Amino acid sequence: MLSTGLTLCLAAVFPTRVQTLQAHSRGRSVPRPAVIAAPAAPVAEAGEPVSPFRLPFAAGKRVRIPATGHFGAERSYGPHSGLDFSLPMGTPIHPTRPGRVILARPFELLRDWRQGYGGLVIVRHIDGTRTWYAHLDRVDVRAGQVVGRGTVLGLSGGEDNGSSAGPHLHFMVFDRRGEPRDPEQALSAALRKGRPARL
Repeated sequence: MLSTGLTLCLAAVFPTRVQTLQAHSRGRSVPRPAVIAAPAAPVAEAGEPVSPFRLPFAAGKRVRIPATGHFGAERSYGPHSGLDFSLPMGTPIHPTRPGRVILARPFELLRDWRQGYGGLVIVRHIDGTRTWYAHLDRVDVRAGQVVGRGTVLGLSGGEDNGSSAGPHLHFMVFDRRGEPRDPEQALSAALRKGRPARL
């Protein structure tokens, strides 16, 4: 037999009425719902709102979007996994949202499949998403560093930094499950404000 406290506790946890639990509490097991809804995404702690995405370079910069193709465009190696911003060599690159750097490697220190990305910085954000900044000529942050919108992650690079399409920033967004997402959708609000000029 269930105690009053346990009955109320179960009623609060499972989507059922207290009366239903009480009716089944006399020597029988309590029915458990077949499906229990779970939150679809992690919720930021109080006082830590999830920031909107910003462009990864200074406002007013003239760029071509996309430089070499949209997210998902077919390439010889498979679908394009990010969005390329055509930028002059040495353009300061900023995180699109506050977060913590989980990888910061110049081109010459990458010794695995990521070497094709050139200088690379990966930032993890409070909601579990990760943003990648690739083909950097210089990396100015270190792993573990907390970064904000004013932080310079590094400088954009070009053909000598894993890129074969001229100077550009290869920007990628991954959700909390590690699945690639369309960066244009993540940046849609910033793009609508007309900060970059589509040439």
